[in-house]
Amino acid sequence: MNENGNRYALAALRERRAALDGEIKECDRKLRYLREAIGHIDATLSLFDPNGDPKEITAKRPYKRVKLFASGKLGRLVLDALRRGARPMTTREIVASIVEKVGYGPDAAKGMSHRVRANLLYQSKVVGRVVKEGERETARWSLA
Repeated sequence: MNENGNRYALAALRERRAALDGEIKECDRKLRYLREAIGHIDATLSLFDPNGDPKEITAKRPYKRVKLFASGKLGRLVLDALRRGARPMTTREIVASIVEKVGYGPDAAKGMSHRVRANLLYQSKVVGRVVKEGERETARWSLA
């Protein structure tokens, strides 16, 4: 490799390292803040329940919502895909139909399949608009 190539590569690597180091420092700062906050809450809990052990309280996994769709839009897209399909469809077929309609591209299908499956289950068990036939990969969905 020539000198100029090394210079550009080194500059890019230094820039990336600086960015990562900054992220680590920010995470450390946030971690200190969170540990401090939990210490205050533990102290307050011990005021109300001196015999309680705050460490026995199990941690909750944080819910991180990804806004791919506006409220209710995914459900409408799922029902629309089933209407257009006019036959029982697999989850994969429904995802492909939604990706094609919305125009996200084929890479989006991987990230959407879990959400579409969850929406189909909700539509079938809670709302009653969708019917499931079969199990796992052989499951086919149709309108109720």
